[in-house]
Amino acid sequence: MKKILCIFLVLCLISSVFAYENGQKIWSVDSDVYEGIKSLYIMQGLSMPSSSGPWSTNELLEMTKLLKDDGSYLYEYVLSELNKAPRTQPENGIGFNFSLDL
Repeated sequence: MKKILCIFLVLCLISSVFAYENGQKIWSVDSDVYEGIKSLYIMQGLSMPSSSGPWSTNELLEMTKLLKDDGSYLYEYVLSELNKAPRTQPENGIGFNFSLDL
């Protein structure tokens, strides 16, 4: 039983190294990215698909799929923020961010 538990824990630790690329960053209700998406929806005469936040990166990317690329700075800003690569440590390529949000 201990061997199975050890294998499970090792697999969980290994899988967490690659989890930073899965689009699960959480964006707060008052983030600039969500405000930009909301403004783009209003400018294009669309209603927001979801107003209950916070949202993950994947959820916000799904919201942008309904928008038309009008070439505006706001549209480019939103996409560039959502598609930013996570911060990594240059020497080993691991992306961890330890912070405390109060």
